Amino acid sequence: MPYLIERFDGAARSPAARAQAPDGFRASIARFWYDIAQASNPVSTQALRSVVPVERIVFGTDYPFRTSLDHVRGLETGKVFDRQEIAAIYRGNVAKGLSQLL
Repeated sequence: MPYLIERFDGAARSPAARAQAPDGFRASIARFWYDIAQASNPVSTQALRSVVPVERIVFGTDYPFRTSLDHVRGLETGKVFDRQEIAAIYRGNVAKGLSQLL
């Protein structure tokens, strides 16, 4: 999604889009959840972090194409997130999100 942001920002200027998302496109996408499956590298995670709150990023893998350990290594060596944010991505964000649904 971060790679399409320019296209979405442009489309959001149309009257029809403004009617559907009165708070704007960026506010709308900030309410979605994003997993880091196949995107745990610093380039992808920094791009994602720049357009959505860290609280909306959760851990995911694309098993069997990559292992969970591949994703853990990517997150922990990428230096995009601090220890507290990584802990939230691993478990805290999804636990908080699920508790709001119950």
